[in-house]
Amino acid sequence: MKEKQNLLILGAGGFAKSIGDAAHDTGVFNVFGYVVNIPPFERDSYLGGKPVFWIDQLEDVDKDCVVACGLGSMKRIKFIEDVLSMGFQFTNIIHPTAYVSSIVELGVGIFINSGSQIASDASLSDHVIINRGALIGHGVRIGMYSVISPGVNIASNVHIGARTKIGIGAIIIDKVRIGKNCFVGAGSLLTRDVPDNVKVVGMPARIIERNIEME
Repeated sequence: MKEKQNLLILGAGGFAKSIGDAAHDTGVFNVFGYVVNIPPFERDSYLGGKPVFWIDQLEDVDKDCVVACGLGSMKRIKFIEDVLSMGFQFTNIIHPTAYVSSIVELGVGIFINSGSQIASDASLSDHVIINRGALIGHGVRIGMYSVISPGVNIASNVHIGARTKIGIGAIIIDKVRIGKNCFVGAGSLLTRDVPDNVKVVGMPARIIERNIEME
């Protein structure tokens, strides 16, 4: 039997634990520990029997450990960049109940949760999150650090810019283009293109705020 790969998970909240569960279910990874860079966790803490490391303690951790990010906010970007600068490599976590076409282009640091489906010719850039039960149509393009929430249904040939979050249960019709640094509200129906840096909500969705900064 192939030896499991040790995995570090950034964050120590509920989403980080979900990634730990998914990693365990793959049968490929051994959760080595969690990593934090803000309180309330104290040094030498444990989560689910696994150690919680402060980021500066990673200097003493074997660089053979691979990393996944268990944070859903855009604050994770600097955390990820800091860990990359320390020489660690990010890996993809794909839950065994997810379906991913054999002709999907995947970056690194991607998380695809249980029950999701990714159709042919889709492309997911680095550090994209596809949460549970999301449906991604063929030819969809999703930019770096974007988050697709549970139950989202994205039709074919949709383009989503970097650092954009699609809220739970949203529906996006085919060929829509969504800019970077956008937020699509939960349950929204998006039927037309939207520019960068906007928040849209509703059925059909409309712009309610411009020049937003995703956090």
